[in-house]
Amino acid sequence: MDTATIVDEVQRSGLLHDASYTPFARVTPEQALSVVQTVFGIEPVGEPVRLATERDDTFRVHASDETYLLKIAHPSDDPADIDLQMAALAHASHADPTLPLQGVVPAQDGSITPRLALPDSPARVARMLTYLPGALLRSSAPTPGRLQICGQVQARLALALADFEHPAAGRHLLFDLKNFEDLRALLPLDQSGRSDQVFTWYDEVLVPRIPDLPVQVVHSDFGLDNVLVDDTSPGYVTGILDWGDVVRTWRAADLASGLAAQVADTGPAWARPAEIVSGYQSVCPLTQAELELLPGLVAMRLTQRILMAEWLSASMPSNAEYLRRNVVSSSRQLTNLSF
Repeated sequence: MDTATIVDEVQRSGLLHDASYTPFARVTPEQALSVVQTVFGIEPVGEPVRLATERDDTFRVHASDETYLLKIAHPSDDPADIDLQMAALAHASHADPTLPLQGVVPAQDGSITPRLALPDSPARVARMLTYLPGALLRSSAPTPGRLQICGQVQARLALALADFEHPAAGRHLLFDLKNFEDLRALLPLDQSGRSDQVFTWYDEVLVPRIPDLPVQVVHSDFGLDNVLVDDTSPGYVTGILDWGDVVRTWRAADLASGLAAQVADTGPAWARPAEIVSGYQSVCPLTQAELELLPGLVAMRLTQRILMAEWLSASMPSNAEYLRRNVVSSSRQLTNLSF
């Protein structure tokens, strides 16, 4: 079957139904400007600048004294999920004030998640955050020492969230590795056969050992586009972005999200991830089960990235270039990884 047929069958089956990934009317820069001025009382310098995202509208907003990030949620996003994200960010900031996290900017009425009434759209939730300095980790070539710092920062964030609870934390997310089984229907989208091998490992090795994996609320997306760095700073990591995938899941799945991006597509696949694990363990020691299962969890993360990107890009062709940006590299990484 071709991709369009596979996607159509999966959509009709409802197996991967998630309304937050359906196409929606984008907020225009003019509408964003009005929100900034009337809802948050900020007078920007120039027009808000749209940033590429998967499932919301995000704008960089320059003001005379500060730069901000305006995020307007997908029309189908549950306000409880947005509250979860903001509560997790606030909790981590309080638990470890030195973590490089964004600040929350309240609306003029004091709300941190104001509801917006936009033309021809259901009510949408907005939030304003401070804009952190730094370059995306994607643009950096970190040394072993800096990779260890990345691991240390990710471990500190996990520890900061270790006692966090929220009614929505148990939500069902397609990008949560706990729900890897949901992706089985998409296997035909990967013609290499490597994803089949990952599902075999999942069935035979991971499933029997799931009870051995510690569970907590985690950020769960410590990837190349969600970590800011400064090559000239001793602390290296200057920002952790995007709380859209925060969820209660296996702690090791959170670490796998950061490791997957560092798997080499040629040569020793685990050299860079090993440095991150070393840094992580210096702050938050992993269990023996977590250490043994990590390479397989990373393979699951890469498989998830490939299958989800193929499915979402076919479902939302207008955003296909952004959604498929990691498919080729992820496929090469998965081919090179032993687990």
